[in-house]
Amino acid sequence: CRLKGQEPIVLRGIGLVTGLQGTGDQRIDVTNSALARSLELMGNPLLDIRTLASAKNVALVSVSCTITPSGGRDGDAFDCFVTSIGNARSLVGGRLMLTAMTGPHIKDDTLYALAEGSLSFEGTDVNHARVEDGAKLQQDLFAPFVACGDRLTLVIAS
Repeated sequence: CRLKGQEPIVLRGIGLVTGLQGTGDQRIDVTNSALARSLELMGNPLLDIRTLASAKNVALVSVSCTITPSGGRDGDAFDCFVTSIGNARSLVGGRLMLTAMTGPHIKDDTLYALAEGSLSFEGTDVNHARVEDGAKLQQDLFAPFVACGDRLTLVIAS
């Protein structure tokens, strides 16, 4: 058996992979908007988003990270997984830009980790990658073992 609440914790984010060799999203407005917003947050606002129309070295991606059931401490690093959302042909050669990781619940927008780093690939799928130790916790994160008052719930696995 195990304690209720002792499950893996999944964090999620939406990010950008840059440095692609012309294999990124092709004329996707949402990718260009995300890139423009990232540039603005880094102190480089664009005067006209249309200047990004020909950028083919960027892809919009989904990023996920699973924290072990025992949780983690501020500064702990975990592998994260990157999947293309747009129409990029390949993420090979790319690097994940700094991405905020939130969760573990859909309505929880608390920043728990930041992810970034070089992509590595397993197998032949060029639109799914891993960033080893790419997600770093920004605060302690532990599963809640006591959910109701002072009671613990045991789950019996069959």
